[in-house]
Amino acid sequence: MSETFSVLIDSRSRFETGQPGGEWLSMPTTTEQLHAAMKSVGITAENPQDFFINGFSNTEAYP
Repeated sequence: MSETFSVLIDSRSRFETGQPGGEWLSMPTTTEQLHAAMKSVGITAENPQDFFINGFSNTEAYP
């Protein structure tokens, strides 16, 4: 799978309290990779509203 762009996912509550972090996730991605990234920033079934995309990065081939 080749990377088209990446998104920086984070937890809104962590971000608002100033905790550093976030997880870069290459797109396209798999369900397993998304779940692992969400887990790493503290997003669970109990707090899905905290999920947000904090940034993105694209490649020269896909401006």
